[in-house]
Amino acid sequence: MTAHSEILRVTLTALPAIAELEPLWLALESRADASFFQSWLWIGTWLECLPTYVAATLLRVERAGSVLGLGILVPRSLSRHKVLHSRGLFLNCTGDPHLDEITIEYNGLLCARGEDSAATKAAIEYLLLENPEWDELYLEGLHRPDIVDSLPLLAGMKEKQSLINRLEQLMQEGAFKKIMADKTKKASLVEFLNSVIADIEATEKE
Repeated sequence: MTAHSEILRVTLTALPAIAELEPLWLALESRADASFFQSWLWIGTWLECLPTYVAATLLRVERAGSVLGLGILVPRSLSRHKVLHSRGLFLNCTGDPHLDEITIEYNGLLCARGEDSAATKAAIEYLLLENPEWDELYLEGLHRPDIVDSLPLLAGMKEKQSLINRLEQLMQEGAFKKIMADKTKKASLVEFLNSVIADIEATEKE
């Protein structure tokens, strides 16, 4: 998959073999102000430890053939209380608590020095506009959250995430558990929630 902005090219592909990815990552790392958690020492070790069923992908940002940004994106299906289902996309982690026991910090795309804002913006725009196969984007432990927070395109996603978070809070309450114990009410609730999410997604595409 490929998207083009005026000067940047973004691609999302299946993760290459570690032996192929390593020199690409190290070459960019030599031109970046990377945190330890963005270094090949961390990323390479993490990738080697991942189970084979984890379908990691490689996000790449380039300008005129020069790599400006790299990140590992992992898709994961999420289910809250067997009612609220969504498709998550996780940056440099899996979203599986058992696999992410060591929490990543100072996270973000690995970007060439001075290109953090441009590369991150291009990547987010690509994911929002050209790659609709996800509902929630998880950018855990960002060391530059200001870059992401300043993107207007994320406003709709933040509203959707706020709704999901509120629904999750309600699911913890006793009244919700009583509804879930009634099969008829449960079916009606699931239908309603699915229709709300569908309406939000349709609005985002307008």
